[in-house]
Amino acid sequence: DKRISREKYLEILDEAMHALLNPSILIKNLEKQMLVLAQNENYEEAAKVRDQIVTIKDLEVKVEIDIAKLEDFEVFALAFKNSMLSTLRFVVQNGKIISVNSKITSIKNDIQWDKNEIYKQLILENFSMDIPLLANVIYVYEEFEDRVLLEEILSQRFDKKISIKIPKIGEKRRICDLAFQNALLNIEKEQKNHGFTIQKELKSYFGLENLPNDIEIFDNSHLQGVANVGAMVTYSANSWDKSKYRKFHLKHKNDYDQMREVLMRRALDFDKIPPPDLWLIDGGKALLDLAKEIIVSSGANVDILAISKEKIDAKAH
Repeated sequence: DKRISREKYLEILDEAMHALLNPSILIKNLEKQMLVLAQNENYEEAAKVRDQIVTIKDLEVKVEIDIAKLEDFEVFALAFKNSMLSTLRFVVQNGKIISVNSKITSIKNDIQWDKNEIYKQLILENFSMDIPLLANVIYVYEEFEDRVLLEEILSQRFDKKISIKIPKIGEKRRICDLAFQNALLNIEKEQKNHGFTIQKELKSYFGLENLPNDIEIFDNSHLQGVANVGAMVTYSANSWDKSKYRKFHLKHKNDYDQMREVLMRRALDFDKIPPPDLWLIDGGKALLDLAKEIIVSSGANVDILAISKEKIDAKAH
């Protein structure tokens, strides 16, 4: 008979609940278990326990916030590290997190890292006219220039007093700190998961100045000499960013002038849409030199690579 007594069951249950509410205890027990497995050369099981520890550490922030007995509010935090921007939003009601939204974006340089503008855009996007604002208080991790102005905008938009605060001490300060830590953790996870291996290899192999986190790729096409179009696709933060794809209707008919037209139009938009780390164009040395000339004249810091087909017996291969 493998059944246990009611008293033993309740004892085990109590220990489990205590561990769940105190992640550090659970982690310590798992670390002991992992050590025993490793000493017995059961490395596969030890690795599984190690992964459990990592998961619990990642969730520890959420557990601590879930058991906080606070009023309804929202929290926003930003983190910037290794050319990556992480934004995070907690929605808390009745002391429980009901929603967590996060996003990772590649940032080329410090010029794009405008904390004030990013906070404004982040908060306004989350509280448009068709999205109800249930809480009256928004907490942010840090001060930003237009915070008071944003309070006025939201108060008018929702016809009620909306406060945006930066807590200095206490539980709310701790929650804002935890939100920031989660935002940083998201960057670390992103870079750990993807490792930017391809980008690092590209930079090393071609001797690039920039780590190519943002890549813009250009090509032109036509239909029997008419319907001339150019296209730009964007690879950013380890994924294709379709929101930045562009199509250009072109006036010129030859490849050289078409590429000049496309690249010039893109370069003229650098003040609105910041330049990438790398341009990748379909063409040979002539188009490569053309692209370099345009980048130099724009004053931007963009690496350039060109891909052309090898010609054997006057045929492209």
